[in-house]
Amino acid sequence: MTNTHTKQIDELYVSEMMKALSLKNKEAITTLLDTFKSLNENTRTHLLYKISMVNDDDSLFIMNLLLTNNQTDVVFKRYLMELLIDKARTNSVFVIPFIDHADMPQLIEAVPLFSSILLTETDSHILQKIIRAIGKTGEKSCINVIADFIFYDHEELKREAITALGNIGGPSSIKRLAFAAKTSKTDDFLQSTLEKLEANLSLNDSSICQNPEQFASKKIAPIDFSLDSDIAQLIKLFQSKSPLDRFLAIESLIEIGVQVIPATIENMDEENPDSLISGLKILGQIANEAALAPILKLQNNKHPDSNVRFAAYEAISTIPCLHAPLAILDGITDTFEHVRIAAATAMNRNPSEIMISGLKSRIETGGKRSKKALITSAIIDSHSDILFNKLLDSDSFVFLASDYLSHCHESTVSFFSDLLIKRGSKSLAMTIKENVKSKLIDKPLTIYCVDNSKICLRYYMKIFYNAGHLPFVFDSPESALSALKRKKPDLITTNFNVSGVHGLHLVENIRNIYGKRELPLVVITTQKDIMDSNINHQRLDEIRCLIDLAIQKPLDYKAIKPLIDQLV
Repeated sequence: MTNTHTKQIDELYVSEMMKALSLKNKEAITTLLDTFKSLNENTRTHLLYKISMVNDDDSLFIMNLLLTNNQTDVVFKRYLMELLIDKARTNSVFVIPFIDHADMPQLIEAVPLFSSILLTETDSHILQKIIRAIGKTGEKSCINVIADFIFYDHEELKREAITALGNIGGPSSIKRLAFAAKTSKTDDFLQSTLEKLEANLSLNDSSICQNPEQFASKKIAPIDFSLDSDIAQLIKLFQSKSPLDRFLAIESLIEIGVQVIPATIENMDEENPDSLISGLKILGQIANEAALAPILKLQNNKHPDSNVRFAAYEAISTIPCLHAPLAILDGITDTFEHVRIAAATAMNRNPSEIMISGLKSRIETGGKRSKKALITSAIIDSHSDILFNKLLDSDSFVFLASDYLSHCHESTVSFFSDLLIKRGSKSLAMTIKENVKSKLIDKPLTIYCVDNSKICLRYYMKIFYNAGHLPFVFDSPESALSALKRKKPDLITTNFNVSGVHGLHLVENIRNIYGKRELPLVVITTQKDIMDSNINHQRLDEIRCLIDLAIQKPLDYKAIKPLIDQLV
C-alpha cells in the first residue's frame, strides 16, 4: 500500500484557487479554470472539499463558475452536483443551481430533500423552482405538500402548484384539485386543469388502485391539529415531564410514521435536551430522508449537550440518502468520544469521494494540533468498514490503524482483520493480530451491556475493555435475558428505553432472575428525571429500589468505577 494521495494532489493549484476565491478575483479564477481539465481526479476532488469548507457565499460563487465552465467533465460534474445537494440541506439557496443543471434522474433522487425544503422555506423564488422541478418528475409522493400552496396568498406559487399537480396527474392530484375547486381559491386556471386531468384519466389507469405514500404535508403542523387529534395528544405527551409517558408517546409517534415529522420538529424544544433527544430518536426511527435537512440544521448549531449531538448523528446514520452529508464531517473530531463514534457511523453509510478526500487531508496532516488519531480511533471503534477500506491507500492511516488495532477488543480486531484478508492484505491482518496486547486485569469482571443503540454498545465495549474487563453486548432485552438465564455476569448495565420495552420492565425481568444481592444493575440514561431522587413518581421510585446505580450518558468510567472496585 503506497500513499499516492498527497503526491497526486497539485497543492499549488488548490492553494492559488482558494486564494483567488478569498479575494473574489474572478479574473484569476477564470484563468485557473482554463487548465482545470488537465488536473487529475484527486486534485479536483480535493478542490471540491476545500470549496465545501468555505463560507456559503464563496462556495456558491465558485460552484456556479464551475458548472458553466467547459473544462469540467462528466465525473467532476457529478461530484459537483452531489456537493450542491449536500449544501442545499443546510442552505436552500444551493438548490437553485442544482435544479438548473440537474438531469431527470438527479431531480428524482432529490425529491425527498425538495419536499423537506417546501415545509420550511419562505423564499418564493426557491419555492417556485422546487415545485416546478417536482412537477417535471411526476413524483406522486409530493402531491399533498404541493397542494398546500394552492391556499397560500401568493398567486405565482398557487399557479405553480396547480401546474405541478396537472403535470403529475392521477387520482390523488384530481382529489386535491377537486377539493380546492370547492373553496374560495377556485379560479378558471384551476378548473381547466382539473377538467383536463379528469378527461385524461382512463378508467383502466392502474394509478386508481394505488395510494402512494405521501411526504409530510404542512397541514400536519401542530397549529392545524384538532383538540381531539390522536397525533396532537401524542405530541403533547411527548413533552411530558414523566419519562414513562414520553416513552409511550415516542413509540406511538414512530409507529405512525412520516406524517408526524413536521409536528415532531416543530415541537422539539431547543432549550430542553431531553426534548431534542426524544425528537431525534423519533426522526431517526422513522428513517425518512424528509427529516435529514432539519436534523442537519440542528446539528450545525453545535448544541452544547454532547448527548444531543450524539442523538443527531445517530439519527442521521439511520436515514437513507445518496451520500453521507459533508456537514457531519466535523463530528468525527468532536470533544466527546461517543459523539465521534456516532459521527463516523453516519459517515460510513455512503461516503462521497469529497468526504474521503477531506478525511485523507486531515489524517495526513502533521503537527501537534492534528486530530488524525481521534479520526482513526472513531473509524475503528465504530466498525466503519467503508471508510476503513477507502482510506487504506494512505500510509498514514494504515500506520495509525495498525497501531490502534493492537490495543482493541478481539471482536474489533477480528472484524478489521477479516476486511483486510478479503481485500488481499493477509500479511497486514496477520501482523495486526500478532501485535495485539491484552488489557485484561488479574480478575476481570464479566459485564453485560444492554442498549438498543449499537453505537452506544460499541462505546461501552471499548470503555470496559480498556479498563481490563470482559464486556458482552446485547441490543435487545430478549437476547440479554436469554444470556442471563445461561450465565450470571458480575455486573449488568441497561439503557432506560430498550427496543420497545422501557427500562423498568427490563429491570423487573432481570430481578425475576437474579435478586439485588446477586447481581448489581446500573441504568445509563440521558433522562435526568430518572436519576433525580427529588422527583416523586411511583413507578420511578420502584425502579430506583431495584437498581444499584443510575448514571447519565455519556458513560464516564469514573462514575461507575467505585461500584466496579467493590466487585473486584
